[in-house]
Amino acid sequence: MNFKALIGITFALIAIACFNYLIEKSAESPSVVTKTEAEAPVHHHHHEAPHGGCLIVLGNEFAHLEITLDQSNGFIQLYMLDGMAIMGTRIQQTEIELKLADSNEKVTLKAQVNPLSGETVGDSSLFSAQSKALIGKAKFKAEIPLINIKGISFKNIEVSFPEGNEH
Repeated sequence: MNFKALIGITFALIAIACFNYLIEKSAESPSVVTKTEAEAPVHHHHHEAPHGGCLIVLGNEFAHLEITLDQSNGFIQLYMLDGMAIMGTRIQQTEIELKLADSNEKVTLKAQVNPLSGETVGDSSLFSAQSKALIGKAKFKAEIPLINIKGISFKNIEVSFPEGNEH
């Protein structure tokens, strides 16, 4: 066996070992993230909300939520965004529940269809609702019980509007 073939085999074996290590580590990672982990301020940079709303980080920059509110009519929108808070990220949920802290009212945001992007109910990055409880609210606190995104469940997500948790 010549020297070049031996080096090629060595690199291939190292690559296979690294790949197996990464597969094992990803299998060990949790599929449910608690409120504390979802809000852990581990990141060290700031993102701008593309729609002018408030940003909420999920995980360590895994994804973002952006919430916008028209106070005049209580129309609320929730955008699922990628880790950089730039691109929409589609999820399979058909609705997202928002529990308002001050009134215990539940607002159910429904997945929105967008023929231009091909988004459908069950494959959407935009959710919206209209709620009388949000009319005239410049600030509110709420909780989102569950969001599933890319196989990971985020539970009990705290919402503080308009501050968010992206600082």
